[in-house]
Amino acid sequence: MVAIELDKTGKAAVVLVGSFVEMWAAGANCDNIAQAHPTWSTSDACKDERGWAVAVGVISTFFAAIQLLLGKCAPGVAGGLPEMIISIIIWLLWVCSVPSITMGEPFGDGSPANGFYCTWLCLVFSYLLMLECAPQVAGLIEKISGVMDSEKTALFIIGMASLIEMWHAAKICDDANSCEDINAWAVAAGCMSLILCMLFGLIPPLHQFIKFLAPVLCIWWFIGMLTLTMPNRDNIGPFVSTCNGFCGTWVACFASLALCALCWGGLEASEGGSADESGSADAGAEPSVEPGAAAPEPEDEGPAKV
Repeated sequence: MVAIELDKTGKAAVVLVGSFVEMWAAGANCDNIAQAHPTWSTSDACKDERGWAVAVGVISTFFAAIQLLLGKCAPGVAGGLPEMIISIIIWLLWVCSVPSITMGEPFGDGSPANGFYCTWLCLVFSYLLMLECAPQVAGLIEKISGVMDSEKTALFIIGMASLIEMWHAAKICDDANSCEDINAWAVAAGCMSLILCMLFGLIPPLHQFIKFLAPVLCIWWFIGMLTLTMPNRDNIGPFVSTCNGFCGTWVACFASLALCALCWGGLEASEGGSADESGSADAGAEPSVEPGAAAPEPEDEGPAKV
């Protein structure tokens, strides 16, 4: 199978297209809201988070186009400093945008879907672009990730998913000016999971007990998935459609299952070093001689010493 790997030009192109689509979706959303209110103009409907959604798409499209032109027409200019600065700016733009435009207006409920998915797409690819254009940042992240084994990596994923789910649930409570029943449980589910992941991931004496935490998180998020993402009769979950809370709940659920399998069997992390082992085995093996072929002559070791 042929592997496809994007260079920094390809990643900049993905960010450019994603930014343009997000900008278009945000602008169309503003226009539709203005049409629904006859006394409003488009500018009246395009304020606060909706206006920021349009603005971040325009700014990111502009910077991504410059990044693309630099990569194609002037690669390595000024030691790559302009590319590094632009890539960091683009990434910071989307880091600020994800919590502001995908937790509430205009893409909080996953609609328009183009805006929701392209916002996350731009965040991921702007991060990958920054790692390639800013080797100092990539080296720092590599040092941090180098001390994380497979169990800590799974715990980190659960913690980040818990943070996203908790953040979205808290935004729902804030918009409703109350936090009761199923919404309160949604906040508590993410908060408790995040605290446990931080404790067992950051305190060294607790690392040996991660295997006991794994089934607790597995059960915790399975219950969370059944209550928070299902249209139950008595308490309809707050995340029954595609949104950050929905995705965060499911990611935490699957990552908890993976952590449980890592700790108790059923899933193994791949380790390097097989090439060295096979190389050492080949080095110690006798050379094979095909049938009918002449045996190799012994090497001349020179005159024997008396």
